[in-house]
Amino acid sequence: MFECCGRDFVNNLDMNRSIGMLRTLYPVRLQLADDDVRSSIINVKEHMKQVPNKGIGFGAIMGNESNESPLVSFNYLGYFENGNENEWRLLDAFCGNTMDESTKELIKINSFIINKHMRLNIKTKMGIDRTVQFGKAFQLNIEKIIKHTQLVNRSYLTGSDVHYVIKNNDYLNRIQREQEVDAIYMANSLQQGLLFHSLKQSDVDDAYIVQSLFQYGTNINKNLLKMAWEHAQQSKRWIGDS
Repeated sequence: MFECCGRDFVNNLDMNRSIGMLRTLYPVRLQLADDDVRSSIINVKEHMKQVPNKGIGFGAIMGNESNESPLVSFNYLGYFENGNENEWRLLDAFCGNTMDESTKELIKINSFIINKHMRLNIKTKMGIDRTVQFGKAFQLNIEKIIKHTQLVNRSYLTGSDVHYVIKNNDYLNRIQREQEVDAIYMANSLQQGLLFHSLKQSDVDDAYIVQSLFQYGTNINKNLLKMAWEHAQQSKRWIGDS
């Protein structure tokens, strides 16, 4: 089960007349690639992007009809950074147990990042020894992800970043194989027209003139030619009889 808190679940929902935070709890089944950190990261990202509205409708549909508790519950609270001393700040200390101390899940994980350090609060029903073992395994996998990201000196787009443009992941990988791509946009109307006439008329496309060639039969002073073009590009104001 994933737990998510915030106020940005549904983009087209007017939240101006509401207060407080929204909380959703929804099931997710993730598939990881064996010993392939990069593929696992992409798979998790793409799978989470497919959850509609961050799971806000699951509770309304399912309610509490199921008596089966989820095996694992995960909640990422986000990134926090202490401000000025005069402002309120997060206390970096154990604050005791919450009001609802009962844990229905076999493993419950609350995580957040404070001052560039990741903190985890893990509660389980497995006993101390197995809980410690699970915590060490969790830390080991986090370190694997960190080491992998440190070795990669660039970013990559995935399917959810360009789903409105490119549907084929193999084609997307070929585009950014040699160099980093920041974004891919839909062609505008002019670009679509250029592409259409180029494909339709092949080498004799004259619908758009994108280049003009001039031939001079005498020597040219390049500096004077450059100055002339720069002068022609300057903004002019007509002064004449009113």
